[in-house]
Amino acid sequence: MKFKVRLLGPDDSDAFTRTFRTAMVFPAANQGHLDARRPLYLMSRSFGACEGTEVVGTAAAWPCDMVVPGGARIDAAAVTGVGVLPTHTRRGILTNLMRSQLEDVADQGQQVAILYASESIIYGRFGYGIATTGASLSLETRHGRFLEPFDDPGRLRLVTRADALQLFPAVFEQFDRDRPGSINRPSARWAHPFMYGPPPEGEPTPPEVYVVHEDAKGRLDGAMAYEILDRDSWWVKPGYIELHDLFGSPTAYVSLWRHALDLDLAEGVNFHMRMPDEPLRWMLADPRRLEMKLQDQLWLRVLDVPGALSARAYGRAGKLVIDVADPFLGRGGRFEIDSAESGEATCKPSRRAADLEMTIADLGAAYLGGASFAALAAAGRVTEQRAGALVRADQLFAHHPLPWCGTFF
Repeated sequence: MKFKVRLLGPDDSDAFTRTFRTAMVFPAANQGHLDARRPLYLMSRSFGACEGTEVVGTAAAWPCDMVVPGGARIDAAAVTGVGVLPTHTRRGILTNLMRSQLEDVADQGQQVAILYASESIIYGRFGYGIATTGASLSLETRHGRFLEPFDDPGRLRLVTRADALQLFPAVFEQFDRDRPGSINRPSARWAHPFMYGPPPEGEPTPPEVYVVHEDAKGRLDGAMAYEILDRDSWWVKPGYIELHDLFGSPTAYVSLWRHALDLDLAEGVNFHMRMPDEPLRWMLADPRRLEMKLQDQLWLRVLDVPGALSARAYGRAGKLVIDVADPFLGRGGRFEIDSAESGEATCKPSRRAADLEMTIADLGAAYLGGASFAALAAAGRVTEQRAGALVRADQLFAHHPLPWCGTFF
């Protein structure tokens, strides 16, 4: 049978969830799963590939704001729920879903689309580039001594899951929203079981612990959530804990890490999706004991080249002309970036000779400052047409700190 891609409505929520869970090889959805997913579905624009009345492929995107270099926040589409039933793969369904969704996102005025990729081989052909890098950390607690002594002027306090849902969002907005790549967390995200909302009906409550930090004046300035792993065998051998969230002021950051590393009956700590420039590495007396594995994190697809490039700040004054190829959507072209000493810039279509040539995926990789044009050129992905253009481009686009997103979606 032929399939048709269409924008789904509120009544299609359960069909969307069932199809997506099957595509991702998750257990079949029960009523609790369907109910838990519905708020996220309703805040998204969701597409379905339909074969008759059956939804055989899915793709959703919810509007968010994303921090870009310079501190501005741009309109972005957080793409999620992408999947095709295993009985319907290799038929062009995903390609049609991606094209329909990206064109819709652009029509909604969102300048970029972002996603986490289940497989890193999939999304490059649709114009996505690796924009941020994440780190998976693992450290045995016996190697957790800090190089410098730490005296906390504040205090830590355990809170309930319900309290965490009330307290964490304000801390997150105050202390975890200044880094390029960071996105907002709508209330439906916080209330989802993946965060701190109630688990689906019939599912056990996650074995999580929630900790907040208060400064010397009693003001909330840090928060952490962690899960106890291997909890059923601790009387035989200590297990690991896995951190899920940690954010706050510099003092709270140190104090919360100290808490995690000082837990009795814990052999070690795991923490996934962390910053590639994680400060913990420089706090440890024996930093080699910290195991770090880097992997792709946010993938970014630029949809409005002039708008996206005008929204971010740059590292110096200068001009750069880039030629961007976009074979999937045809939204490329030649553009000139004109940056002032203040970092503010404009980007407009140009007829001048290009300094650099690249694909829209390469521009997505470099947009937040996470990839250098020199590295992309060395990999054969960016071509320098004017001598010195790679150096100028990297001076313009580089940013400190490195981009990173602490929110999974």
